[in-house]
Amino acid sequence: MAPIQIFASFLAVALLSYSNWGQAQTAKSAVSESRKVLGQSSNPFNLEASTLGPAFGGNSFPILYRKLLSHPTKREFESSEAFEARIDRWVNTPLYGNVMPTSMVALEVRQFGAESGIQISYDADQQEFTASLKFDDIDFEPHDGRWVQLSIVFQRAGTRVARTVMGVPFNVQSVSASSTGLHVRNEKGPSSVSFSVPRAEAPSMKRKLRAFAVVQPKFPFVVQREERRNTRLDYPYEGSVRHFGIAGDLQGFFVIDITTGNILGSSIPIDAQRDDNELRRLNEPTPMK
Repeated sequence: MAPIQIFASFLAVALLSYSNWGQAQTAKSAVSESRKVLGQSSNPFNLEASTLGPAFGGNSFPILYRKLLSHPTKREFESSEAFEARIDRWVNTPLYGNVMPTSMVALEVRQFGAESGIQISYDADQQEFTASLKFDDIDFEPHDGRWVQLSIVFQRAGTRVARTVMGVPFNVQSVSASSTGLHVRNEKGPSSVSFSVPRAEAPSMKRKLRAFAVVQPKFPFVVQREERRNTRLDYPYEGSVRHFGIAGDLQGFFVIDITTGNILGSSIPIDAQRDDNELRRLNEPTPMK
């Protein structure tokens, strides 16, 4: 999808969301209440896990982003050797809890509509759910990668009167939004996964599903971008979207039943699990003899 189309879609979703704001308050409160019970982890994610326990909330994007934002940068009068030593110290120092800068982390991909980074649908004939990650092409120069949106927050909306060059007045709707996501450098697992659920249980199960992307942060660790669109008579909208992303390698994603923590479907490949297990073994302290 072209950047201008992505931006237009963001504005359309934002404006629609605000137009239905009053009707959505009951549902929003219910969702907020349900999310209060989700516990967020201060440990790296174990790729070999098959169940995660009730109310699993993954790792915290805000905390992780804020910590990664402070990654070392080379100083003007610092030698390359000194800088590399400082990078090594930073990489081997926990960001918070037991999470290191390059630890595997699980971040929730929120379901919030057409622009969500995850789409979950049910095939009543096959009696199975299919969850698919959705990638967008958002340019974070000079770093190559693809964007998976985790969440978006609409910050304000309003209407003002603008005028054409001929002095003709027209109403302009404005909105700004902040989106969080993953700037994916490499992908190890497939982008979709299916799992069976009996037709009679599917409606209630869909409300319990949560999706999590597993990523290993890599340089540049974080990315930012702001997109703006000015109004015109045939498109009377204006606004901005600020993107805040964690950069890294996508190991895959998984879908859980939030009430049990059981993993219902996973796209994380076996070799990624094996590599993660070997990394954990190498990082274990050597027992004293």
